[in-house]
Amino acid sequence: MEGVAQGAFRITGALAAPKIEGSVRIEDGVIGGIAFSGLTVAVLSEMEGIRIDAALSGRKGERAAVAGFAPVRFSLLPPSVQWSAALLDLSFSAGGWQVSAVPVFQRIGIPGEGAAQGAFRVTGALAAPEIEGSVRIEDGVIGGIAFSGLTLAVLSEMEGIRIDAALSGREGERAAVAGLVPIRLSLLPASVHWSGAPFDLSFSGSNWRLSALPVFQMAGFAAEGNVAASGSLGGTPGAPTVSLEAVVSDGSLPAFDPNGERFGFAALNLSAALGDGAATVRASLARKETVIADLAVAAPVRFSLAPVSFALGAEGLDARIVSVGLPVSAIPIPKRLG
Repeated sequence: MEGVAQGAFRITGALAAPKIEGSVRIEDGVIGGIAFSGLTVAVLSEMEGIRIDAALSGRKGERAAVAGFAPVRFSLLPPSVQWSAALLDLSFSAGGWQVSAVPVFQRIGIPGEGAAQGAFRVTGALAAPEIEGSVRIEDGVIGGIAFSGLTLAVLSEMEGIRIDAALSGREGERAAVAGLVPIRLSLLPASVHWSGAPFDLSFSGSNWRLSALPVFQMAGFAAEGNVAASGSLGGTPGAPTVSLEAVVSDGSLPAFDPNGERFGFAALNLSAALGDGAATVRASLARKETVIADLAVAAPVRFSLAPVSFALGAEGLDARIVSVGLPVSAIPIPKRLG
């Protein structure tokens, strides 16, 4: 901690339950890795807790504020701090922050860029708090994906947290995730656990180039094409169900050709489903509006998110491949062999 501090407090009442009122200001300081030009904290203790009002101003125009009621009690005899039975009611807001300067991203090792702003309110019992709010990041990069805007809104419910996230790319790309994630939060004790309710999530994306997706960049696979996809996640964490529909248009794949020639296609259609102990995949490949390859696979699969596990059954695999109108000269491997 760094900075120049000044403040005033008054403590009155019984030693076992003192009343505290006052404020402190720190200028030109650093706390928790965050540099600021000014930090002001005002507190007023009440019978069931303490009311706080804090505001921080960054050195580059950043701002943050916390205000409301925290159910904590103080004692001077013996010295202690303990939670009361009252309900929490705190509001948080922030704006103008660069993602790269936020300590939480630095600690978990996620490289990020962009200007972030948001507001949240936390209310209710400490063992089951209710959270509502949203955050927006503009002109950013997270996880290798560049975007013009990313918005995330959350609302806690009895069975989990409802989320609504939307991402806009810099070249017209779109992605969205919405629905219920069956997790519950607790502040006393601090924990995150599954609620037992089913997932109810849907996701979609469009106008994405394969070459721009981090998974293909990391694998070094030089695939090209325009991707649109949609799907859903349902079921329980122990037995989730997943469905996916995707189309890759105007694409090409490496053809293992010494001259660098690629295997181009008009459309690759993919549908997949996972659940009830089985996985099914159907894919078709077309060149110039003619289907040249059709693949269908069904396999016994066990998949879980709590705990994370994946197992392929020893029996029950069913795969069918049909090729129509595909010249041998267009198949990558024979071309490589001459």
